[in-house]
Amino acid sequence: MSTVLSGLPSLQSVAGACSQSQNRKSGIVPRGAERYHVRWKIALIFDQQEQRHPLQGKTIDLSLTGTAMHTHSDSFTTAPVILLLAPPPLLFGQRQKIIEINARQVYSVYSGASSCFRLGFQFINYKDDGLQVLQEMLQYSLPMRHITRHYAELGI
Repeated sequence: MSTVLSGLPSLQSVAGACSQSQNRKSGIVPRGAERYHVRWKIALIFDQQEQRHPLQGKTIDLSLTGTAMHTHSDSFTTAPVILLLAPPPLLFGQRQKIIEINARQVYSVYSGASSCFRLGFQFINYKDDGLQVLQEMLQYSLPMRHITRHYAELGI
C-alpha cells in the first residue's frame, strides 16, 4: 500500500486544478463531529472484487467520522472501501504516519467550480491506533467553524 501513497499528487497539482474555494461559503454541514479544513493526501482502495485501481487526491475537509476528497476521476461504490490518510508530520524529520480507515462512500458529485470530482465518505472503523493518531493530528488544525467565521468577517 505504500506504493499507492508515494504516487499521490502534490498539494500544488491537485489544488491548482481543484479550487480551494469549494467549501468557504458553505458553512458547516452536520457530520456529528467537528470538521477541519485540511488538505492531506488520501488514497481510496476499492474492494478486491471490484478490480479497480486506487484513486488518489486531497481531503477537502475532515472530521473523526468522515471526510470529503477532491479527485480527477469520478467513482462511486456501494462496497466498503479503505482510505489511506497521510497527514503531514508534525515535526521536521518525523516519519509520516499513515492512517488506515474502513469507510463507506456516501456521494460522488462533479464540482464545476473546482473542475474535479468531490467524493464523500463515512468512517466505519480505524485500523490499529488510527483514531488516536487522527485526534492528535487534528488538535493542531483549525476547525471549520473558525475558518467560516473568518471568511464571513472578510465578506467572502
